Amino acid sequence: MSDQSLNAALHDAEDTARLWHWSWVGIFGTTVGVRAGLALGLDDPQQRDLQWISALPTAAGLISQLLQPLPGVFGGVSPAESYRERYHRLERYAHAEQARRSWLQHVLGIGVNAAAASYLLFVEDEPVAAALQLGIGAAISEMRILSSPRAASDALRGRHASASPTWGAAVGPRQVVVTLRF
Repeated sequence: MSDQSLNAALHDAEDTARLWHWSWVGIFGTTVGVRAGLALGLDDPQQRDLQWISALPTAAGLISQLLQPLPGVFGGVSPAESYRERYHRLERYAHAEQARRSWLQHVLGIGVNAAAASYLLFVEDEPVAAALQLGIGAAISEMRILSSPRAASDALRGRHASASPTWGAAVGPRQVVVTLRF
């Protein structure tokens, strides 16, 4: 890998990590805020409890995102770093990207949502809310994992990584689909 391509790979990895990180912080933060606002505005104590319980897995995702950012989100490459130091930085970025897609991430995401769904089902006796919590919560967790950046991993494998994310939108009957690829 040439010096120029190494710098470009590091730049791409940092840019996609930042975009992915702050996008998910925004998604989780907005969802927690909406759920909290709904809970505070409801008069029915049972509905209020359902909102708080449903907000917990999303709050866990937000906390996880904030406490475990990908390397490169808050820092960049120093011009004084040697080629070897920059290459090792790229390897660290790739390792962190791969860890975000590990089986443990899948188990944790489904497990946290299954715990909330179990509470809704067995304690609150709300089977519909439990099914929605498990289905939607697990789907969002999987989207987070599957959308995690791959720029550093691709660069180390010799694949061309796009310097910028791609996006698309489609409108259909009663739906709007937006895609974003990091």
